[in-house]
Amino acid sequence: MMRALQLTEPGVLELREVPVPEIGPDELLLRVGAAGICHSDLHVLHLPFQLRAQPLTLGHEVAGTIEAVGAAVEGRSAGERGVVYLCWSCGRCRECASGNENVCLAAGRSAMPPCPGLGPDGGMAEYLRMPADAFVPIGDLDFRQAAPLADAAPTRYSTSSATTRPARSPSPRSRRTAPTG
Repeated sequence: MMRALQLTEPGVLELREVPVPEIGPDELLLRVGAAGICHSDLHVLHLPFQLRAQPLTLGHEVAGTIEAVGAAVEGRSAGERGVVYLCWSCGRCRECASGNENVCLAAGRSAMPPCPGLGPDGGMAEYLRMPADAFVPIGDLDFRQAAPLADAAPTRYSTSSATTRPARSPSPRSRRTAPTG
């Protein structure tokens, strides 16, 4: 079991004991080192309706250490430190291949791909289940400094890397690296 800060109904947050998530073959289990709070979290808290039927663990600004690696994941290992890239897009549609992951066509009419804490459970918990290709290594950067970068840095990351990275193949998404410069 683990602790998680969950939105249980509109305007109500509870610190609850929940099962540690089980990961699939293309996923990682991240032991959360820090999770930031953002205006989006406060917006979700004050919505007059629930985003989903079951309680939602908030938090999309997340940094931590890989605890477990799915069977099909290559190039990642337990003990690596990183942040969670918050745009969990398909990585294969024309928008993703063009660097416009925030308008992934697989997200459908919502025009917003899954994002931790805004659909799938987020990082205001002891552990987070995440797609392996959403992991961005941070080296020795302090988790408290790194967590807000998961939200603040994607704009810079997307604009600088879209012009330098090749289009993705239809196979699993390319491995992300932290922006430089």
